[in-house]
Amino acid sequence: MKRNLQRVAEKSGKQANRQTGNSVTSVVADATVEHDVAHLFKMPQLDGNRIDIAAYNVDSNISAPLLETETFTRLWRQNYLGAFFFRKEAVKPMKNNQQGTLFFLPEQTG
Repeated sequence: MKRNLQRVAEKSGKQANRQTGNSVTSVVADATVEHDVAHLFKMPQLDGNRIDIAAYNVDSNISAPLLETETFTRLWRQNYLGAFFFRKEAVKPMKNNQQGTLFFLPEQTG
């Protein structure tokens, strides 16, 4: 799975460069691991790029039985704790640049 995510990341960056002339940096990260999220926001800056937009959209596409604690905890970490880590790290470079936009796109359930 990680290999597929890496291929998507590489392809999306190349495609955006051809279309706009701007750069896009794609980094594969686990939103529930604080170090991964911190690394996610450091990578573009190492190349001298600025972070103008960041979008948080995670979905594990699993159903959770109403009273099952393990799945609930996993989804909570993904949807709430991960969003907290994302916001915490995204705001740092945006604050330094005195601009930026955050998007939090909720998982669609149904």
